[in-house]
Formats: sequence, C-alpha cells, structure tokens
Amino acid sequence: MNSKTFPIQIRFSDIDAMGIAHNAIYFEYFEQARLLFFKELVGTKWDWSVYGVIVARNETDYLEPVFLNEEISVEVFCTSIGNTSFSLGYRLIAGSGGQTRLKAKGQSVIVCYNHQTKNKTPVYDTWRNLLYTHRGDF
Repeated sequence: MNSKTFPIQIRFSDIDAMGIAHNAIYFEYFEQARLLFFKELVGTKWDWSVYGVIVARNETDYLEPVFLNEEISVEVFCTSIGNTSFSLGYRLIAGSGGQTRLKAKGQSVIVCYNHQTKNKTPVYDTWRNLLYTHRGDF
C-alpha cells in the first residue's frame, strides 16, 4: 500500500469530560489529513470552484480512545475509484516507530463536483492516476 501519513495535533478543546477525544473530533482529524492529502495530490494552485469535491459519506470505527498527550497521525489512502466519486480510507494511529496503536479507522466517499455549475463531474483524469498510486485497503 502506498499511503500518506500526516501528523495531527490534539487540542485541549478536543477532549471531553471523560478525558478522551470526543467522538465527533475524529472526523476533524480525518478532514485535516484529507486536506493535506489533496494538497500533496494537486498542489495549491488547483481551482476548487471548478474542480471541486463534496463529501457524500463519512464513517468511522472507534477502536481505542485518544488521550490528550498522545502523538497521533492519520494515514490516508484510496480504497476505490468510481465514475464520479472515490473513497478515501483513514487509519488514526497513536505513537511512533515500533510503538504504535490503531485508534480508529474510517472512510469517506468523495464526489467530484463543479461548484459553478452545481453538477457532479467525472473523477478528474489527473486525480484518477494519482489516486491509483495511493490505493490501499483495511
């Protein structure tokens, strides 16, 4: 698998009264990693208004709680590519080196969308080739 891994900063406001990261925050961690993944995929000069995306579905499996002082990262990879959409998979990992633990895994369905015409579009050719190089599975 050729995934990309991005460090994520845990904020004090992410932590709930039980001392763990609130379940909704995991989607923000996945989103942060997804944006960094897109930045690496297409750079900073991409015209998102014409060659945009929308999230059609998000899901996660919570495996272990995330605590405030842990070092975490999110691994991003492409799990499938369709005509107008693709799916990205995520692994939220705590620790570094040989001492890592899988805390959560998730997936998003992303639809290619032209925000000017308000229509979905085929997966961009540029992206299709790059996504294939980052294929993976759980």
